[in-house]
Amino acid sequence: HTPNLPHNVEAEQALICSMSIAPEVCADILQMIEPDDFYRPMHAEVFECIRELFLEHGHTDLIAIRDKLDDKGLLQDGEIEYLMNSMQYVQHAQGAKRCAQIVRDHRMKRDLVVYAAQVTEMARNGSDAEAAYADATDRLLKIGNRRSEAGFKHMRDVAMDFYTEIQEKIDHPTPVPWFRIGVRELDNITQGVDNQFIILAAGTSQGKTSLAIQSMRYNEGPFALFSLEMSREAIAGRMI
Repeated sequence: HTPNLPHNVEAEQALICSMSIAPEVCADILQMIEPDDFYRPMHAEVFECIRELFLEHGHTDLIAIRDKLDDKGLLQDGEIEYLMNSMQYVQHAQGAKRCAQIVRDHRMKRDLVVYAAQVTEMARNGSDAEAAYADATDRLLKIGNRRSEAGFKHMRDVAMDFYTEIQEKIDHPTPVPWFRIGVRELDNITQGVDNQFIILAAGTSQGKTSLAIQSMRYNEGPFALFSLEMSREAIAGRMI
């Protein structure tokens, strides 16, 4: 690694030590952190061993971690041995999530530093400005998507979050900013739909286009309507 890239070795060490002595924090940490988020490669190796132990057996004690590292031939590494020895002196896992956030933030900063260098290189040496712009935009979106990606989460918790969100919409129906379907019965049930990719399937002449137009009338635009079957004039006729 380049020394001047953003990183916090102490936060990485504290996070790994916390996970080793308090497996109850692992589920939350695994939703936030991936091995590639670590600056030090050996920290990533130890984290991966802890993750495997937690997912396979539900425990992350020091002896099991040592055995796992030994099986992978990593325990002889001087840095890893130092880290393993330091785990013996960690007494609590307070602040584990904070450390995880620090590790994750520094990963994003490193990605942005590399991204800026790559974009600068493309702008200076690329011959096609449009292609360079598209490539730069795609790279930046990947950085953002990586940050928003979720890890493991129990379906019970997902269902409860969804239920809470729906209940909130039902209890407070007036300020709902979601997309209205335009059919009163459906809107009363769903309280609108959020930003999703929705497929409406039905037979020929069953009202699919009419429902789409109805939905557009109930919501603020602008909208784009694509059709492989109907001409512009036919669509305009439906609207009128």
